Amino acid sequence: MSDSETAKPLFTCYIPGLDLRHVNAENTPYLANLLDIYPSAKLKGYTCSELLPAILTGTYPRDHGKYQISIENSLENINGASVIDKLPDLVTTTAQSLISLLDRRFDLPGIPPRRRRKLNLKTRFKFYARSRDPAVLMDVGGLETIFNVTGIGEKKGSYRFTMEFKKLEAMLTKICQGRYSLEFLEIHSLDIVQLWYSDQPEKIRGFYRHMDDFLKKLHAQCENNGIRLVVLSDRALEAIKSSIDVKSIISALPVNESDLTYFLEPPMARFWFHNEKSRQLVIDALGESSKGTLITYQDMAAYNLKLDDGRFGELFFVANAGVIVFPHDFYNPVGNIYLGLTDWKQRPRLNSPLQRAVHGYLPDTEGETGIILACDDKVETLVSHASIADVAPSLLTMLNARVPNQMKGQKIFATKRQRKLE
Repeated sequence: MSDSETAKPLFTCYIPGLDLRHVNAENTPYLANLLDIYPSAKLKGYTCSELLPAILTGTYPRDHGKYQISIENSLENINGASVIDKLPDLVTTTAQSLISLLDRRFDLPGIPPRRRRKLNLKTRFKFYARSRDPAVLMDVGGLETIFNVTGIGEKKGSYRFTMEFKKLEAMLTKICQGRYSLEFLEIHSLDIVQLWYSDQPEKIRGFYRHMDDFLKKLHAQCENNGIRLVVLSDRALEAIKSSIDVKSIISALPVNESDLTYFLEPPMARFWFHNEKSRQLVIDALGESSKGTLITYQDMAAYNLKLDDGRFGELFFVANAGVIVFPHDFYNPVGNIYLGLTDWKQRPRLNSPLQRAVHGYLPDTEGETGIILACDDKVETLVSHASIADVAPSLLTMLNARVPNQMKGQKIFATKRQRKLE
């Protein structure tokens, strides 16, 4: 095989939330067949709702610095009362929610101002930012990404983002035309519909059949244009069975707001303590809960999360699979109503703001398993199980491109020619 064949263009179809438990002859006959005949590996990530920084950089949060929010470096003078802080939380968060409808850059409006000031929101990795301007993917935490290696533009790299489930087929006229060496398409719609329709199994099966039909047409187009297709999913979602109100539990403790800082996500809560009393009270309140597990930031190292200094959280309460932390800091009533009215994929919000499924649990949870599939019989799998940080070097290896030294991951695939040269 020639070098040109080894380095043929690559199309990566990234489908967050694609659940291997739904991949079968009934729901996804085409994808099930691809998995039977082409090389693939299962992926494990880490406890977080956003894994794309690891996919792009081949590193973990300690390196790329994107792990939702972090604590501000200095909390001096932050706890001082202001006029705004004297207003009820309902008033301030409603005002912030209205602002966020006009300016998407105003992030997490449901967090009261006095708590927002303690949190560094710049460590968030928001999908609407990259959907507007793919150039932000050229610098993730100051690290090189796959797009630094390929570049962005004609004959280089391309990134597209879509949440338009019903318009996928129409995209085929714009993508996979041989204009780029690397195309990366992020389809966020399957993830969203599962968040809000997982309690309606027949609808979920219909969504998977729709996605499978798109993949069939995409693969045919790749084959016709001499492009290697890679199908990528980071993990699935777990259907919600119960909830835990961590906020109320904290509010009932005999501590002041200056004693601790917290951030609530659907699958977990994270805490920073400003005295030992508050730490022990939270441990006593949540340590025996049957709905989750308390983990220190040091212990997170066992889950690919070496969070050395505690800036991303000192103590984590990670919910059990199927349990959601609610209310959480992504929820606000105004945004909930707006999204329910304006996006059919999120219409069930109007009946209940409680998500029907969640991901981001501990990686040993069954649903926290993804897949990477290389649709090319000239490619071989080197491992059957891999890490989410292995994706970036694997894509670059298939492109016969430079793999930056920063990338911690190992390659999952190699062409048969590369294996012979080794």
